[in-house]
Amino acid sequence: MTNTVHRRLALYLSGYDPRGASHYHRLYREQAALQSQASNHRIEVGKRQKSALHRDCWSVKAHIEGTDTETRYEFLRWDDVVRSYWHGGHGHYLAMTCSATWRSMRDGSLWRLFKGALPMFSVVAGPFILLLLISLTAIALLASSVLMGGQAWHGSSDGTPLWTGVWAALGLLVMAGLIWLSRFGEQRWYMGWTTRGTWFCSLQGRGKTPELESRLDEHAEYLLQCLQDPQWDEVVLIGHSFGATLASLIAGRAALQNAPALQDPRFSVLTLGHCMPLLTFQSQAQQARRFIHAAAQALGPRWLDFSAPADRCSTALVDPVEALKGMDGLDCSSPKLLSTKVASLHHPENYQKLRRDYFKFHFHYICASQLPGAYDYFAITAGPQTLVQRFASQSSVKNWRKFECLGGPFPELRRLNQANTDQDQRQ
Repeated sequence: MTNTVHRRLALYLSGYDPRGASHYHRLYREQAALQSQASNHRIEVGKRQKSALHRDCWSVKAHIEGTDTETRYEFLRWDDVVRSYWHGGHGHYLAMTCSATWRSMRDGSLWRLFKGALPMFSVVAGPFILLLLISLTAIALLASSVLMGGQAWHGSSDGTPLWTGVWAALGLLVMAGLIWLSRFGEQRWYMGWTTRGTWFCSLQGRGKTPELESRLDEHAEYLLQCLQDPQWDEVVLIGHSFGATLASLIAGRAALQNAPALQDPRFSVLTLGHCMPLLTFQSQAQQARRFIHAAAQALGPRWLDFSAPADRCSTALVDPVEALKGMDGLDCSSPKLLSTKVASLHHPENYQKLRRDYFKFHFHYICASQLPGAYDYFAITAGPQTLVQRFASQSSVKNWRKFECLGGPFPELRRLNQANTDQDQRQ
């Protein structure tokens, strides 16, 4: 393997997003220009082209850190699968909220998420909690209106329901306000987006997404083909958000088909803002855990996972393979867990503004920063160092348990990890 990357292949998977390659090409081009201003890069992003039925690509020519590098950036599509499940309408949103929450409660995965990643739990359970509060308030108002209206009717001297109409109108106004609040939450707080993703994930865990499984098989075959091509100095598979889960599943499929191919030192996996527990905490998701186990076994330190504790849409610094060990007893090495340290990449006022928009914050992994720093998505995807080389000097964050509660989802595993950490420190 060469010390300097002159030709790279980057394979990218987006999260649960109906927007396709054109959106992400435009985003990459715009953000690359902004990052160039902050970090003194020179990046030229080519036009988007259709490279296959389910793949788009564009070229990236860059002069970063004093070296010229060419990258072929491939967008591995599954946005059409998302759109086929992206049912519109407020009624569908309410039905999916109840369905996804009920299944995750019955399965125990929501309880495990609560104990393992409290901020992510608040995002996943938030729509149902809001809906429950609205429903209880509506029932209370309706009962109060009927009771007060009945008292007004019987208390009227001339028998005229003097206050009945007033209470009925007030009840209708409040009901309209509650319905508006539900719709506002769906749109303004991105609850519709997160609910649809959680609902889809519950289907995937139960093996009810055959279109996705077929697509992942196709992308795994393509990955193995790419690893046979000697022109690339680096091949990196990148997944963001729910795409991080899919990237690990693709790598696992490829490993089970041809394990020696994934031993290629040119190959690495980068997962960004992962939410794997949404899938791996499900009791029925044994097959998904088997694929992730195969990926972890094959990759070892060549799997790097970046997250940020302030990112409520991800399970920040949670080991993506912890569920494999805690639920199935599968033993495998963990990815290198790193933080983007996003506060150091932005001016304080901009960072606080970014934090207030948790959905936008969730996309900071693939966007430009205001200040140069160790984490630079465009240096990673277009610079002269491999992913492993770039972060070789940074140690993995171990046993970061700030967002755990009630002993965590797997208390026995937690105690074992802590004992191993203490032993390492003594040595």
